[in-house]
Amino acid sequence: MSYLILKNKKQENWIYELANVVTNIDELLNMLNLKSNSQYDQSTQAKKIFPLRVPKTFISRMKKNNPFDPLLLQVLPRKQELIKNKKFHSKSFKRR
Repeated sequence: MSYLILKNKKQENWIYELANVVTNIDELLNMLNLKSNSQYDQSTQAKKIFPLRVPKTFISRMKKNNPFDPLLLQVLPRKQELIKNKKFHSKSFKRR
């Protein structure tokens, strides 16, 4: 049996924060007093590629009732993220 040895409260807090996350878009929107609707483009494919996993402390920094909060927009999976740009593609990167 293995045990995690914590050296200080910061490490303990970090582990707690990582475990205490929101993974459901509707729950996140509810916490921010926002209505779930098509405005958020809840694309099934985008959610598969970019799963939601937001620590509650990060959510606490978001502004309630603001659908354009920059922190919220960083974590919401959106259809726009699936648009392919001809100037940027995976072939551009050479693997080492």
